[in-house]
Amino acid sequence: MKYIISLLLFVFLLSCEKFSPVSENTTKVVIHIDVPPDEVLIVRDNPYDFNYEYETVAGSKINKDFIFEIQFDLKQPEVFQLRTKRDNVLIDRLYLYPNDELKISIDNTNSEDVNVTYEGKSAKANSFVKNIKEQYKKDQDFFDHLNNSDAQAFIEWADKRHDEMLDYYKNYFFKDSVPDIVNRNEISNINFDWAYIRIDWTLRHFFYKPDNWNTKIIPDNYYSFLKELNIIEPYLSLFLSQYLESLIWEWHISEVQKGVEPTAQNRETAKFHIAKQKFFGESADIAMSLCLNDLLVMAFDERMMGVINQLLDEFKVSVKNKNYLHGIEKLYKKRLSLMKGLPAPDFTLPNLFNAPISLKDFKGKTVYCYFWSTQYEPSREMAKFLNQIQIYNLRNPNISFISVAMEEDAQEKWKRIVEADTLTGIQLYSEGLFANKVAIDYMINSIPFAFIVDKDGKIAMMNAPFPTDNSLINILTGYMSK
Repeated sequence: MKYIISLLLFVFLLSCEKFSPVSENTTKVVIHIDVPPDEVLIVRDNPYDFNYEYETVAGSKINKDFIFEIQFDLKQPEVFQLRTKRDNVLIDRLYLYPNDELKISIDNTNSEDVNVTYEGKSAKANSFVKNIKEQYKKDQDFFDHLNNSDAQAFIEWADKRHDEMLDYYKNYFFKDSVPDIVNRNEISNINFDWAYIRIDWTLRHFFYKPDNWNTKIIPDNYYSFLKELNIIEPYLSLFLSQYLESLIWEWHISEVQKGVEPTAQNRETAKFHIAKQKFFGESADIAMSLCLNDLLVMAFDERMMGVINQLLDEFKVSVKNKNYLHGIEKLYKKRLSLMKGLPAPDFTLPNLFNAPISLKDFKGKTVYCYFWSTQYEPSREMAKFLNQIQIYNLRNPNISFISVAMEEDAQEKWKRIVEADTLTGIQLYSEGLFANKVAIDYMINSIPFAFIVDKDGKIAMMNAPFPTDNSLINILTGYMSK
């Protein structure tokens, strides 16, 4: 095996030498992957969309020398993503420069320890992204600090980690001329990572714990760090979503302390108005977009359509950058296509034996689809509960259960878990996590997730109860009797 890999690397390096130099406004990417997909794509992220929408820039199929070669016009340094074409799986985030030939070698023979090396003008910037993730892992030690209820100890650790990351960046590029996009993106990423975990601590130790609402958990001046953020930099949306979560809980607690118990409708309306009033310029556009995006995707409930319509009308008037409006309107139309009574989008996924199984194969039966992941233990535990429901209905010809594991390069691990947990029913595998086609078609952005399809192949219920919910059996019985 070592001999084969060495030979492939030798062919790869020889082939690289034969490539002609690129022109001033062209970039070339040459990629060797030990366990390669059939085809890869270079894509741009859509900054006005929060649901895995990309613009394909260029692509390549694997050639006879076992490499991918991609070349396209590029006038200035940009950040891209390298993805597989078939499953839309993220391979790497890349900085690409004009007049550059970036050579990438990826050793993915061990999916849990992937090694990537770069050679070219943008190699140092791309190596930095990999290095800082390795240097500051979000491992058990990280979460031990985040879960420490001692506010002062947590603040000292979080601020020290932030300072060290900034120093690491400055020392890493000390003698280099760094393109503005690298400087802006990486410093912004460090700053918002810091801000995100500072907000995350308040949610874990105060807002999500009603017993602490009447105690002083959050120190004075805790939020002073917000003044150090440039609120219109890249990576803002992830932090803003977390910050809005804390702000709506702050509002919620004040209402409860006044003797009012907010409804889901009250919360979503208040959250949108907080986003509209608390922020300014493009950050307000992003904050309002996130509220509507969450309503349409993360927190969708058909009973909330009236609220969504009202807030969408307000958004149309308030939003300054209409590109955000186009994205939300597109999402709204997609949500309308998934309403009860409309045809359920078909999908085809491999089972344990790699045989293709399609949703349409089960027409004539009520189908309960459950989405889980080996990466998220609570969803695995729920899969065990579903197992009990399936065994109870084993001889019922009117219902089928489909379990879909949403993963990132973990098919063998999934097979082992299905066997270890003796999971029954239809077990399918979906590569690409939330970027996979089935997740995009059904607007799935979190797990666990479940929906029900009726006997005619139409959507009966999106956001159906989970297997642990006592109401599930009655709901399924009701659909089977129709």
